[in-house]
Amino acid sequence: MRLSHFLSMGVSVSLLSIGSASFAANPRADSYPTYQDGILTIPRVDTPDQAGNYLDATFKQVAEDLWELQGYKTANEYPLKKTPIEQVELVVTDTFPVQVFLNIQGWISSCSDPGQINQRLIGNRFEVTIQAEFPNGSPDTYVCTADVIPFEKNIPLPVYDLNAGNYEYSVNGGDYAGTFTLTQDNGFALTSPNLKPIP
Repeated sequence: MRLSHFLSMGVSVSLLSIGSASFAANPRADSYPTYQDGILTIPRVDTPDQAGNYLDATFKQVAEDLWELQGYKTANEYPLKKTPIEQVELVVTDTFPVQVFLNIQGWISSCSDPGQINQRLIGNRFEVTIQAEFPNGSPDTYVCTADVIPFEKNIPLPVYDLNAGNYEYSVNGGDYAGTFTLTQDNGFALTSPNLKPIP
């Protein structure tokens, strides 16, 4: 399969370091696309429906302009499931520039591990997805103990340099949602008018 064909299926590669539109909430060492020994690994691919809808996509270069899809994971399908969330609290600092966090509390089962956290800004809406991963088999094919592991995570929303206005957030497809307001443009003014600003 040509790499361009995969990317044209309505998905967009999220190079996690570009802009505030799409990025990992807490970048891991392996959060960036890498190329080694003829294998291209893309940790995250967004679709219009969800940030991080495809994870860990790998391609093998078989010719100069030809790539073969080796594998990928799909969010909310084995081995990934949405993490159960119990509470989401919005935290807005009173300093300038304003910082905004989502304090998220939930739990994962004894059979799963914490998965990747992805977020993106679409218009004025922050979309956050939190995954749990089942590395030892599908939760439908074996019995887990009743033990659960509670967790708490502070997820920063990248609000620096955003314009004043009303913003929304949603977690795991709208399981939890809310709004907040930036009362003024949230960035420092440039101090050197002779230099060209970088967007």
